[in-house]
Amino acid sequence: MAYLFYYWFAKVNGFAARKSKILRNIKGGKLQQTFVCFKERFRDKRRLNIRNRKRKKTPETRCRCEAKLRVYIDSRCGLWYITYFLDDHNHRDMSELDIMQLSKMRKVGISTP
Repeated sequence: MAYLFYYWFAKVNGFAARKSKILRNIKGGKLQQTFVCFKERFRDKRRLNIRNRKRKKTPETRCRCEAKLRVYIDSRCGLWYITYFLDDHNHRDMSELDIMQLSKMRKVGISTP
């Protein structure tokens, strides 16, 4: 439910969202979930320097955007609480067509950078 909220918030405000970190309890249940702007962080450098790489390198599209939403899940009552929200983007907004293309690519199983 929280992902749908942030997904629609992102779409209305001109960026795309994705899931990031999950904090789990001892039993494996979710305690906390973080959602970020699609352009958050850079790619892992270890994976870029593989010698027998099968796919060609694609251009870097991420720019260390700081926008994120963190929610805490209260396991006793099942409610989600927003514990952190930052709407600070360091890139231009994406067009509606760009956002639609990203979501369609993810739906058919094409990974996006």
